[in-house]
Amino acid sequence: MATLTYEAASKVAVRGFIILGIVTMSEVLVALLGKGYLIDGFTLPRWIMYGAMISLSLYKAYFIIMYFMHLKYEDGGLKVSLALPIIFVIWGIIAFLHEGHRWYQSKVQDKAGFEIVLPDKAVEPAVDYEVKMQKEHSEHGDKTHAE
Repeated sequence: MATLTYEAASKVAVRGFIILGIVTMSEVLVALLGKGYLIDGFTLPRWIMYGAMISLSLYKAYFIIMYFMHLKYEDGGLKVSLALPIIFVIWGIIAFLHEGHRWYQSKVQDKAGFEIVLPDKAVEPAVDYEVKMQKEHSEHGDKTHAE
């Protein structure tokens, strides 16, 4: 591992904080602009906004790992040994997101392909069972249950 002098290390740190600050402000700007908070009536398409946010976040992660965790100064074997688990973690996240989406879809539709009406999509409100039974008994002349 190469060692840096105090002056060189402080220059790297200051440069890193400035770069990370600019990237973070860019992320905030993209988010505000993309949702229409800066210019009325103007929003960015989701794929542009999400792509920019993911790219900027990945750059920040790369920069922090390389400079603040000093991976830039290590040899290639250590870099490769750290890259493989990261690839598996990313694959796991994608797999769990896919599985969660499939699980949600199976809850929304039953086996025959009919859509299940969820409570927030109900057409008419639920009726209290006792009130309904009292009305039925009073209509039929059964006064014993209504009292």
